[in-house]
Amino acid sequence: MKQKLFTFISTLALWLVLAGRVTIEVFLLGAILCSSISLMLADRLFSSAQMKYGVKEFVLKLPYILLVILAFIYDVFLSALRVSKHAFERKPSFSPRVVRIKSSLTHSTSTVLLVNFITFPQGTLAIDFDPSDKNYFIHWIDVQSDEKAEVKKALIRKHEKLIDKIFD
Repeated sequence: MKQKLFTFISTLALWLVLAGRVTIEVFLLGAILCSSISLMLADRLFSSAQMKYGVKEFVLKLPYILLVILAFIYDVFLSALRVSKHAFERKPSFSPRVVRIKSSLTHSTSTVLLVNFITFPQGTLAIDFDPSDKNYFIHWIDVQSDEKAEVKKALIRKHEKLIDKIFD
């Protein structure tokens, strides 16, 4: 019952924030939708979201989590600047290419997080992942040479190490 109540309150709060205004109609519609969501999904949500580690281990991993978030925000900012620079050029100077990067991550959640690191910043897109060889095929909008691809591989390796410290 606590799980359903928590799910209802959190989804209703999210509903009210995303609705932008609070009227009786918006509140009633949100209450109906959120109650049906909490009745259907609360058991599944909490059965799959069990902590692998205790609170102490989570607190020890918290600095790495914050570093991953800050690195992601930094990458999004830099990539937005690069893509906007290319958007305003008279003669675009970018050279798109598909690059293959081998990953050493073993945990499925860490693999998804790394793919999101690659895909969410502008100018990159994770096209395919080969689970047998653990190779990512990534489309970059601006790869000048093979050396540039090596620099980008090193950048992914840095994120990969941070993510691996969280999920080891």
